[in-house]
Amino acid sequence: MSVDPEENRRVFRVTFDLPEESPTWPPVRYERLWAEKTDTKLHLSLRNTPFYCIGVAFGDIIAVRLDHERREVVFDKFVSESGHSAVQILVTSPSSRSALDQMLLSFGAAWETMSDATYYAVDVKPDTDYAALRSELIAAKDRGDIEFQESAISKPHQAQLLSFP
Repeated sequence: MSVDPEENRRVFRVTFDLPEESPTWPPVRYERLWAEKTDTKLHLSLRNTPFYCIGVAFGDIIAVRLDHERREVVFDKFVSESGHSAVQILVTSPSSRSALDQMLLSFGAAWETMSDATYYAVDVKPDTDYAALRSELIAAKDRGDIEFQESAISKPHQAQLLSFP
């Protein structure tokens, strides 16, 4: 646990164990995300966007458990969504990175990148026109600029789409 001095809130690192999808993916066995204490015991609100986890986004409420053997706070189950969505983007054409950043900014998205800035964890805010953003992402993919995965799409964003897998 740590305390955010600017906002005086209690935040925790929560460990998400990741299932192996293939011999090379994900490249890590777990991901740790920041989460903030809520009024309900062992329920936390996520404070960042995952690079590898599927099914959770910024602000979602999760239940956690204390793993005394590992000495960690560990994800237990999803509780409720925040309205935010999460998209994971792999930049396949480095020259397109600036255009990608500008496009994401135009939709009010926030993101983090890995150290080499080719893998993005994108937070899509609840008031974003997700249908328009998704169209731009598909166009970038079709050009060969990126690959992307919709790792957690909120119900309000799903409702904006004609069809959602």
